[in-house]
Amino acid sequence: MAARNALKNIVKRQTLVLLILVIGAIFTLFNPRFLRIENLLNILRQISVNGIMACGLTFVLISGNFDLSGGAVVSLTCCTMVLMHDQFGPIPAMFFSMLIGIGIGSVTGFLVGYVKLNNFITTLGIQSIVNAVSYIYTNSRYYAIRSGDTWIDYVGRGSFCGLPVQFYVYMALLVIFQVILSKTLFGYQVKAVGGNAQASRYTGIRDGKIVATSYAIAGLCYGIAGVVLACRSLTSQVESASGFEFEVLTACILSGTSLLGGEGSVAKAFFGVFIMGMLKNGYVMVGIPAYYQYLTQCIIILTVVWVDMRLRKRVER
Repeated sequence: MAARNALKNIVKRQTLVLLILVIGAIFTLFNPRFLRIENLLNILRQISVNGIMACGLTFVLISGNFDLSGGAVVSLTCCTMVLMHDQFGPIPAMFFSMLIGIGIGSVTGFLVGYVKLNNFITTLGIQSIVNAVSYIYTNSRYYAIRSGDTWIDYVGRGSFCGLPVQFYVYMALLVIFQVILSKTLFGYQVKAVGGNAQASRYTGIRDGKIVATSYAIAGLCYGIAGVVLACRSLTSQVESASGFEFEVLTACILSGTSLLGGEGSVAKAFFGVFIMGMLKNGYVMVGIPAYYQYLTQCIIILTVVWVDMRLRKRVER
């Protein structure tokens, strides 16, 4: 009996790790190259942009809100980085791209946190506006960085101690934002607002400010993700990050971040992002059509949300 209980505890605590092992084993059966070091490094490189986005989206979700504008903002900041690079240089282009991300996140946060607009409708509208701005800014054309720059190519495609440099960028942000979320007063307030906004007001927490700041953090992360995407591809298109927001959302809720707010972890989001990266990479290696990935995302979202709601109802009882 003791052994059985111990096994159950291990399964509960290490569900995501076990899921990674199962997915890896299944894809390896169909293609032995899946678990080769080169392919695993390729997965780490592929998930870095989504992982950076997940760092910001986690704050928004924990605060009890939603954000559908992530992919559009990443596309715009990627285009900005590419177009400004040859005109003003890489450093100004990088900072301006991140500034755009923060600006869009701040506007969204103001509308949701202070004006109290519906977060779903607001971010959907912001997504449409940002996409329109991207089309106007780029004139719907494809652009590429013409002048070579060693550090940009190094960030996007280089490696350090065997791991992709852009993965180090993701890990650095993961550590920073996990510390903010778990060790600071602001992190506590984000969870309090997401858990019960009305009760948090009675304790003196300004929920509007917390929500607005969460969206600003998400905007910063989207801006950094756009810069990393530009460094990796050295090109830009208006739809270069189209659909990323759903991949990141799926990864976040798969890792235990509640869509109802109040619960989540930036560190655990890594496992969700890695699982989504494994699925995306595995589908290609096995030869499964890409549209099955969207079906998988839908199934994961519906299943996790259903389980989350069931668990919350059980706790309330």
